[in-house]
Amino acid sequence: MFLKYRIEHARSFSINTVKARLGLDFTFEALHTKGLRSLHITGVHASMPFGAQTQAVLDLDSCQVHLSLVDLLRGRFIAAEIAVNGARLKLDGLSLSPSDTDKNKNTLFSLDMLPSFSVVGERCAVELHFDRLDAPVIVELPAFELSGQSGGGLLSGQIQALVRHKTEEVALQLTGHYNPGSSLDAEVNLKNFDIASLRPHISLPDGLTGLINCTIHAWGNPSQMLLAETSLLVEGLSYEGLPIPIKNEEAALNALLQWDPTHQKLSVRDASLRSKLAGIDAKGSIDFQHSPPLLDFDVHAFDVPVQDVLPELLPPSIQEIGDLKLALDSNARISLAVSGSLQQPSLKADIRVPTAELSFNPKDSNFPKGELTLSGATVTWDNISAKPTGSVTIAKGEIISKAYNMSAQGLAGTLLL
Repeated sequence: MFLKYRIEHARSFSINTVKARLGLDFTFEALHTKGLRSLHITGVHASMPFGAQTQAVLDLDSCQVHLSLVDLLRGRFIAAEIAVNGARLKLDGLSLSPSDTDKNKNTLFSLDMLPSFSVVGERCAVELHFDRLDAPVIVELPAFELSGQSGGGLLSGQIQALVRHKTEEVALQLTGHYNPGSSLDAEVNLKNFDIASLRPHISLPDGLTGLINCTIHAWGNPSQMLLAETSLLVEGLSYEGLPIPIKNEEAALNALLQWDPTHQKLSVRDASLRSKLAGIDAKGSIDFQHSPPLLDFDVHAFDVPVQDVLPELLPPSIQEIGDLKLALDSNARISLAVSGSLQQPSLKADIRVPTAELSFNPKDSNFPKGELTLSGATVTWDNISAKPTGSVTIAKGEIISKAYNMSAQGLAGTLLL
């Protein structure tokens, strides 16, 4: 009878306690007691400000609350376990602007307000409305589990989600734990993330397409330093803007990332990309203290089919005059430096070829034909001038002109581009 009285008393007291703790007002259709320490609530509707410019609205089909028996005997009403079904949370007034985001950090809600809790949910969803997006981002949550210690202590759980924006859809899974002000250890899995969805935020070449599957394991202290191991697979990678067009290829990326929250800098360490087209090693950083962020990267490419790439870079007029053939050293390397704004980066490429054999046979006999052996070639290109520069060292060569009945043999020297 004592517990029954406590449960009945919890009808009004627990609701008032929640309102006082969270600073929100809400309504519900029905609240029933089940057993000695359970409450069943249906038809919940709540709204509250969530930061300076954001409004949160929650609608909930049903909620099963299991009260802590120990606290109940002591006259306190603490929810030990909560089972949520059919929750829909809508957030209006969100902003992608860094300045507005900083304002939103001054929220009226904090984890410090919550007691110890354990929440499981099914058929839930979050609707996010951003100022720069013409359609909301929908996060469907088929299932999730969350638990936390009182006073903003250790928070842990696992979440399965499906993120939608217009016709784009990404599957997400998150597991791990977070201790505010101390440590984070979490793993995120993304599936079917469309590269094209990044185009509104960063500069991407037109025609670049592909789907990303990604696993990120992050750990460290979020207020001091975070490390993250990233494994990424791109499927259906296509881009016709290259000298050798890519169509429906695969690429695998592995990298160690480091986030410095004090200086707002993301460092990329030990990054490696492998594909049928080439292998790439890279390192560098993105400085988010600037708007737009600044890039500083060094990229080295190897196993590049230079013999197929270089002819495509030559002016079409050469092939119209005659047949140009190249036989290049397989150890040719390409280095790329990327710097400047994330939206309009500066690119500088260096191509180094140790040895090469070159021959030219003209269609018109009035033009000379020749053969050259190169002992080294260096070509530099940047996207500002869009013109190649460099030098070519000729070890030996021969040029023959039938029109003038002359030939030059034993050619050697350096040709500047």
